[in-house]
Amino acid sequence: MITTLSLTSCSKEDIELTNESQNTEAAFTLEQVPETNIISFDLPARGRSQGGNATMLSFASIEDFVAAAEELEVAIEAHEDKFVAQYDHLTDDELDDMEESTQFDSRAPLRQFQQTRSFSNSLFNSYETKETIWLDDEILDENKDPSLDNLFEEEEMVLLNQDQEVMIDGKVFNFGHPQLNYEIIGNFGESILKVRNDEDVSNDPNIITTSKASSSCTSWKRSWDRDNYAHNKRVKRSVSIRSLPFWTKTKSKVESFRKRGNRWKRHRTRLGVGLQKNLKASACFGATVRQGYKSKSRKKRKKRKVIMTDHPGMTLKARNGQGVVGDYYYGGKTTYKALSW
Repeated sequence: MITTLSLTSCSKEDIELTNESQNTEAAFTLEQVPETNIISFDLPARGRSQGGNATMLSFASIEDFVAAAEELEVAIEAHEDKFVAQYDHLTDDELDDMEESTQFDSRAPLRQFQQTRSFSNSLFNSYETKETIWLDDEILDENKDPSLDNLFEEEEMVLLNQDQEVMIDGKVFNFGHPQLNYEIIGNFGESILKVRNDEDVSNDPNIITTSKASSSCTSWKRSWDRDNYAHNKRVKRSVSIRSLPFWTKTKSKVESFRKRGNRWKRHRTRLGVGLQKNLKASACFGATVRQGYKSKSRKKRKKRKVIMTDHPGMTLKARNGQGVVGDYYYGGKTTYKALSW
């Protein structure tokens, strides 16, 4: 059984979100927000399952899904710009203190987006809970970073449920397994349960799988490292690719951290980032079919990223050490990192 829940579904019109809980005045305008619905599928009671349902957001097209994430990214950027401009005279450490004293919430646009949708079981909520635990550790073991559980950004996490599921164009996608992506085209309740239980679906006509495996090339991969560039300060550098036949995203990202007492916090400092892509079709050593460079100017941020999106009509791949390369500015220096494994 499929249930489409009535919600604060948004048509393509301007929506203003205000955050009254902050001392810093803030207003976010999401322009041309694609229409979304909440949809729920009844799950059969068998095996490890006690029944229940699978609830997720539904988008009419992949373009709408991508546009929703991009609108949220724009809203976050504007929100951050306003805060930094107000206190631009402060040092980086003083800006951290001001953020705490004013209770500035850099993720406010994401929370308010969820509130307008009445969508409470997002991947973002789960991630944020795990992140708090991870940061409350004087070692800050990057291998325990909850962002390593998926390749999505926070503005995309609010569009996925905690099982990394979303409905797009009448199909349910599950991105939450380490080896395969799943596209479910029918018999939804039974099929969703099979995927969640890691059952063999190789002969199921309702479930299409795409491998995340890597050899000389990869279509779904992240690599990262860290740089302890100053006392009690470090950055995490990462590059990644995500590709399905209808959608490819390459990304370069730098994240800043500062140790205060016995725990770590995300630290606002001047960050810059760039991204070079040279992507192949299915033939790993064939001609480059998508290439380009994009960068973002240096700003005082806790994280800075560049994402490039393609709709190529095919799965694209990055060669080991060559296909995706990031450049990063932090702590007065520039460094580079290639996607490699």
